[in-house]
Amino acid sequence: MIGRYAYPCTVEVDSNGFFVTRFPDIPEAINGAERLTDLNHRAADALITALNFCIEMGESLPVPSLADENQATVTVPAIVAAKLALYETLCEGCIGKAGLANRLDRPESYVDRLLDLHNRCYMEEVDQALAALGRRVVVSVQVAD
Repeated sequence: MIGRYAYPCTVEVDSNGFFVTRFPDIPEAINGAERLTDLNHRAADALITALNFCIEMGESLPVPSLADENQATVTVPAIVAAKLALYETLCEGCIGKAGLANRLDRPESYVDRLLDLHNRCYMEEVDQALAALGRRVVVSVQVAD
Protein backbone atom coordinates (compact mmCIF):
# COMPACT_ATOMS: atom_id res chain seq x y z
CA MET A 1 0.00 0.00 0.00
CA ILE A 2 1.47 3.32 -1.02
CA GLY A 3 1.63 5.81 1.81
CA ARG A 4 2.23 3.79 4.97
CA TYR A 5 5.82 4.07 6.09
CA ALA A 6 5.78 3.10 9.77
CA TYR A 7 7.98 0.09 10.41
CA PRO A 8 8.00 -2.04 13.57
CA CYS A 9 11.30 -2.60 15.31
CA THR A 10 12.67 -4.48 18.26
CA VAL A 11 15.06 -3.02 20.81
CA GLU A 12 17.59 -5.30 22.48
CA VAL A 13 20.61 -4.81 24.70
CA ASP A 14 23.73 -6.48 23.34
CA SER A 15 26.55 -8.08 25.33
CA ASN A 16 28.39 -4.73 25.53
CA GLY A 17 25.40 -2.90 26.97
CA PHE A 18 24.50 -1.11 23.72
CA PHE A 19 20.88 -0.70 22.71
CA VAL A 20 20.32 -2.27 19.28
CA THR A 21 17.39 -1.66 16.96
CA ARG A 22 16.34 -4.25 14.38
CA PHE A 23 13.57 -4.04 11.79
CA PRO A 24 11.99 -7.43 10.98
CA ASP A 25 10.72 -6.15 7.62
CA ILE A 26 14.13 -4.71 6.67
CA PRO A 27 16.93 -6.89 8.08
CA GLU A 28 19.58 -4.51 6.68
CA ALA A 29 18.36 -1.69 8.93
CA ILE A 30 20.26 -2.28 12.17
CA ASN A 31 21.58 0.42 14.44
CA GLY A 32 22.68 0.91 17.99
CA ALA A 33 23.38 3.52 20.63
CA GLU A 34 24.88 3.73 24.08
CA ARG A 35 21.88 5.62 25.40
CA LEU A 36 18.25 4.80 24.83
CA THR A 37 17.53 8.50 24.22
CA ASP A 38 19.76 8.43 21.10
CA LEU A 39 18.25 5.26 19.72
CA ASN A 40 15.07 6.60 18.09
CA HIS A 41 16.92 9.11 15.90
CA ARG A 42 19.53 6.54 14.92
CA ALA A 43 16.85 3.95 14.22
CA ALA A 44 15.12 6.37 11.85
CA ASP A 45 18.46 7.04 10.12
CA ALA A 46 19.08 3.30 9.68
CA LEU A 47 15.57 2.85 8.30
CA ILE A 48 15.96 5.71 5.83
CA THR A 49 19.36 4.45 4.69
CA ALA A 50 17.99 0.93 4.07
CA LEU A 51 14.97 2.29 2.17
CA ASN A 52 17.24 4.55 0.13
CA PHE A 53 19.31 1.47 -0.79
CA CYS A 54 16.13 -0.21 -2.08
CA ILE A 55 15.51 2.82 -4.29
CA GLU A 56 19.11 2.87 -5.56
CA MET A 57 18.88 -0.83 -6.45
CA GLY A 58 15.47 -0.41 -8.10
CA GLU A 59 13.87 -2.86 -5.67
CA SER A 60 10.35 -2.80 -4.26
CA LEU A 61 10.04 -1.21 -0.86
CA PRO A 62 9.38 -3.66 1.98
CA VAL A 63 5.78 -3.63 3.14
CA PRO A 64 5.66 -2.76 6.84
CA SER A 65 4.02 -5.34 9.05
CA LEU A 66 1.94 -4.39 12.05
CA ALA A 67 3.85 -3.99 15.30
CA ASP A 68 3.13 -6.45 18.08
CA GLU A 69 3.08 -5.57 21.78
CA ASN A 70 6.86 -6.10 22.08
CA GLN A 71 7.77 -3.78 19.21
CA ALA A 72 8.04 -0.04 18.76
CA THR A 73 7.15 1.69 15.50
CA VAL A 74 9.54 4.00 13.67
CA THR A 75 8.11 6.43 11.15
CA VAL A 76 9.99 8.45 8.58
CA PRO A 77 9.75 12.25 8.29
CA ALA A 78 6.94 13.58 6.08
CA ILE A 79 9.27 14.59 3.25
CA VAL A 80 10.79 11.10 3.19
CA ALA A 81 7.31 9.52 3.16
CA ALA A 82 6.39 11.71 0.19
CA LYS A 83 9.57 10.66 -1.64
CA LEU A 84 8.84 7.00 -0.93
CA ALA A 85 5.31 7.46 -2.29
CA LEU A 86 6.77 9.08 -5.41
CA TYR A 87 9.12 6.13 -5.89
CA GLU A 88 6.33 3.59 -5.45
CA THR A 89 4.10 5.52 -7.85
CA LEU A 90 6.88 5.45 -10.45
CA CYS A 91 7.34 1.71 -9.91
CA GLU A 92 3.67 0.90 -10.39
CA GLY A 93 3.32 3.00 -13.55
CA CYS A 94 4.95 2.72 -16.93
CA ILE A 95 6.34 6.23 -17.09
CA GLY A 96 9.76 5.88 -15.44
CA LYS A 97 12.12 8.62 -14.31
CA ALA A 98 12.69 9.97 -17.81
CA GLY A 99 8.97 10.26 -18.43
CA LEU A 100 8.44 12.08 -15.15
CA ALA A 101 11.33 14.43 -15.92
CA ASN A 102 9.70 15.17 -19.27
CA ARG A 103 6.34 15.94 -17.62
CA LEU A 104 8.08 18.25 -15.16
CA ASP A 105 10.20 19.84 -17.92
CA ARG A 106 13.31 19.04 -15.90
CA PRO A 107 16.41 16.89 -16.47
CA GLU A 108 16.32 13.28 -15.25
CA SER A 109 18.96 14.20 -12.64
CA TYR A 110 16.28 16.37 -10.98
CA VAL A 111 14.08 13.29 -10.50
CA ASP A 112 17.09 11.36 -9.16
CA ARG A 113 17.57 14.08 -6.54
CA LEU A 114 13.88 13.98 -5.63
CA LEU A 115 14.11 10.23 -5.05
CA ASP A 116 17.31 10.42 -3.00
CA LEU A 117 16.12 10.18 0.60
CA HIS A 118 19.28 11.90 1.86
CA ASN A 119 19.00 14.82 -0.57
CA ARG A 120 17.22 17.86 0.82
CA CYS A 121 14.38 19.28 -1.23
CA TYR A 122 11.12 21.08 -0.65
CA MET A 123 7.86 19.23 -0.07
CA GLU A 124 6.38 21.36 -2.84
CA GLU A 125 8.78 19.79 -5.35
CA VAL A 126 7.75 16.25 -4.42
CA ASP A 127 4.11 17.32 -4.36
CA GLN A 128 4.44 18.69 -7.92
CA ALA A 129 6.07 15.45 -9.09
CA LEU A 130 3.28 13.39 -7.55
CA ALA A 131 0.67 15.69 -9.12
CA ALA A 132 2.31 15.10 -12.51
CA LEU A 133 1.60 11.39 -11.89
CA GLY A 134 -2.01 11.98 -10.84
CA ARG A 135 -1.35 11.71 -7.10
CA ARG A 136 -1.52 14.12 -4.18
CA VAL A 137 -0.03 14.29 -0.72
CA VAL A 138 -2.39 14.03 2.24
CA VAL A 139 -0.91 14.45 5.72
CA SER A 140 -2.41 12.84 8.80
CA VAL A 141 -1.40 13.25 12.42
CA GLN A 142 -1.74 10.49 15.01
CA VAL A 143 -1.14 10.20 18.71
CA ALA A 144 2.49 9.24 19.32
CA ASP A 145 3.34 5.88 20.86
